Amino acid sequence: MIPQIDQQLNTPYGVLMFAPPFTKMREDIGRVTQKAIGSAENGAVYNHAGAFYIWSLYKLGNQPDRAYTHLRQMIPGPSEADYFQRGQLPVYIPNYYRGGWREFPRTAGRSSQLFNTGTVSWVYRCVIEGLCGLRGDDDGLWVRPQLPSTWDRMRVTRVFRGATFVVEVRRGDVDTVVVKVGDLILHEPKVTDFRAGETVKVEVVVPQ
Repeated sequence: MIPQIDQQLNTPYGVLMFAPPFTKMREDIGRVTQKAIGSAENGAVYNHAGAFYIWSLYKLGNQPDRAYTHLRQMIPGPSEADYFQRGQLPVYIPNYYRGGWREFPRTAGRSSQLFNTGTVSWVYRCVIEGLCGLRGDDDGLWVRPQLPSTWDRMRVTRVFRGATFVVEVRRGDVDTVVVKVGDLILHEPKVTDFRAGETVKVEVVVPQ
C-alpha cells in the first residue's frame, strides 16, 4: 500500500485524500462531490487525515524518513516560493491544502486558511510520541526515538506526570536503543523511577 500512496497520492504539500478529485456532482456518491475541485474532502491534502497516516507510519516503527517527510510537508516553507504557493506562513496548520496537484498545479497547495481542525493535536502526538519516541503508559515513559536518517542527534524536553524529562538523543555504535538515566543503563527503554517535580536527565543512543 505504501508504494502506491507514494506514487499516486504524494505531493510537495502532503498526501492527498484521493486522486483525481471529483469534477462534478454525483448523486450516487453524495456530498464529497459537491465540494470544489481539490478542496476539503474532495481530493485535498486534508491534514487531519494526513496526521493519521503519519501516526500509522510511526507505529510501524521502520518508516522514520517517510513519516518525517510527510510531517514536514504540513508546515509551509522554508522556501519563499512555497510560502507564496500556499499563501500562508508557518504559524499554524490549516484544515487542508488544495489538491489536484497534477490536474491543477496553479492552485495546488493553496492553504484553506481554516482553523477548524483537530490536526495539531495529532501532529503533536506524532512529534512527541513518534519522532521523539516519548510515549507514556500506566507505569512509566517509553523512550524510543525514530530519527530521520539525516539527523545525528536531537534534544527534547517533555513534562510527564509532573516530572520534567530532558532527553538527549544521539547515534552510536549500538544494535538497539540504549537508555541511560544518571549512571544507570536501563534494561529496557522505559523510565519508571521518577516523581512529580523532579527533573530527569535521560541519555539515549540509537543505532547508526
